Amino acid sequence: MDQQYLLLNRKLMPIPTAIKSIFLSKTFWVAVLQAAVGILVVVGTSAPDIGWIMVAKSILDVILRVISTGPVSVPGIPPKD
Repeated sequence: MDQQYLLLNRKLMPIPTAIKSIFLSKTFWVAVLQAAVGILVVVGTSAPDIGWIMVAKSILDVILRVISTGPVSVPGIPPKD
């Protein structure tokens, strides 16, 4: 596979090949589904707070997926493969 580059500040920067597309991530699609259910809870129930919490958590999941390149683990506990 050829190296791909991104033009950033008038410089060509190599794109790391280890970063997979967000659309191929299971975490992303679980967050999308969770946000959709949260919106349905906000619109369809008398307890919209739970729905907003679900939407906020799914946004945080996507942000964490974007900024992390490897598995996230608790310090002192090795990540499972």
